[in-house]
Amino acid sequence: MSIFIIKASPLEIGFLGACYALPYYFLSSKYGKYSDNNNVKPLRAILFLLCALCTPLILGAESMYYVYPLLLFKMSLRVGLNTSMPKLNENEAEAKEFYEISGYLVNVSRVIIPLLIIFVYNEFGLYFVVFLSVIINGIGFLVTAFDKDYSPNITNNNAEDISVDAKKIIYENKTLFMLVSTYIMASISFYLSNDMLSVFLGTLVKKRVA
Repeated sequence: MSIFIIKASPLEIGFLGACYALPYYFLSSKYGKYSDNNNVKPLRAILFLLCALCTPLILGAESMYYVYPLLLFKMSLRVGLNTSMPKLNENEAEAKEFYEISGYLVNVSRVIIPLLIIFVYNEFGLYFVVFLSVIINGIGFLVTAFDKDYSPNITNNNAEDISVDAKKIIYENKTLFMLVSTYIMASISFYLSNDMLSVFLGTLVKKRVA
């Protein structure tokens, strides 16, 4: 997506952002409920395989209108992978350590990976970028499919749905309200900085071509 962002208009970048956000909004709770009540290993293996299979389709993209549905589909797969990931932790201590490490890695990768992908694209071409993506997802599929050490962490197959008013809980807890508010502001500033970075990189690419 980094390759298309540097060539996209601000409006097209906005639509790309919507393609990233909408699958999380509509599918995260559904994936979460499934992950709580089922073994996530088969699900994650299928999602990794679908990611690997759909990635080469980007080679046929001739316009942003082709990219949007493809991105929506792939992000729908990524939502499932991200939402089911906590179920890979066996206990609370392991989960805390995992989130501490992954938090740093995710934040760093959000900046480094787009720059790295753009560099690889300029030096080796789109086919090499797609090949790397397919290989990474293929590794994820193989590791998941043949992992013999994983034991399902299922909450309760017979658990009843519990109605929770999240807004009320947030508004009544000042600390939680501040935490959520600052997280939203940080996310907005991050995406705005990404948009500005893409515009900046697009300008550099145009100057280089000229």
